[in-house]
Amino acid sequence: MNHQVRFDEIGAVTVVVLAGEIDLANAADLGAEIERRVVDDDGRVRSAVVDLTDVHHFDSTGVRMLFRAATTFASHGISARVVRPRSDALAEVLEVAQVDRVVPVDDSVRDAVAALTPAS
Repeated sequence: MNHQVRFDEIGAVTVVVLAGEIDLANAADLGAEIERRVVDDDGRVRSAVVDLTDVHHFDSTGVRMLFRAATTFASHGISARVVRPRSDALAEVLEVAQVDRVVPVDDSVRDAVAALTPAS
């Protein structure tokens, strides 16, 4: 597989960091792993960011994975945001697919985490 997934914590926000390729060969497994780590965590996770910054290949199955993850997160009361890929071409894929109609899309992890963190 030509992808990587890592789970980080920034304050109370779980950050799912994806890198490499997301396509037919791995999108289903990645989606299942994300759901397992975020949704099936005894209700501990309340906010999540999916970071696509270092994704360099993303096809329609990747878009479907994002839609499914966002819908699943919402049904479990998890607020979520997506960080757009560094590649303009891949960012355009998100735009054309209108991912932002389902989950907000940010330019950076910092912006996404700030949007999910209540002001004190």
